Amino acid sequence: RKTVLPGVVGLSMNSGLGRRRVNASESEHEVLRDQARFCLLKTQLFTTTDGDQKQQDAFLKKVLRKFDVHVYEAGETIIREDAEADQMYVLNRGKVAVLSGVQETLVAVLEGQGVFFGEMGVLGVKKRSATVRASTSCHMFAFYIDVVMEALAEFPEQMAVFEEMAKKR
Repeated sequence: RKTVLPGVVGLSMNSGLGRRRVNASESEHEVLRDQARFCLLKTQLFTTTDGDQKQQDAFLKKVLRKFDVHVYEAGETIIREDAEADQMYVLNRGKVAVLSGVQETLVAVLEGQGVFFGEMGVLGVKKRSATVRASTSCHMFAFYIDVVMEALAEFPEQMAVFEEMAKKR
């Protein structure tokens, strides 16, 4: 079962009973924005390179204007290799396995708050290079690639941070 709480429109739940939407209150959205901001700051992808707090806050505000909250149970697939890259993910809690190829060879295990994946879409890679599956129950934030790209267009110095992180992967 996957639970999704979009950053703007409310709660969506997928279950055997079908899809239903429940509206979240503004205070619930604010709590989630704060949690998402904290997770983004842990990644170092979203911290400004010059330490300018005002600029960092403006950058994060742009990124946080639209995001989803996802909850996956162990064994559920989060993204599939070769699928379109439309979101990047930041774990709030849990552990995921990164798998590659038809044989789904284990490439990496990612665990803990602030760990991210799917960021290659921000760098223009349109297709997923690996499958990512939940190893444990996972709570994560999903950020829309187009929203992140718009924020990076306004804060181009951040693109260098993304590019540097990509080289390390």
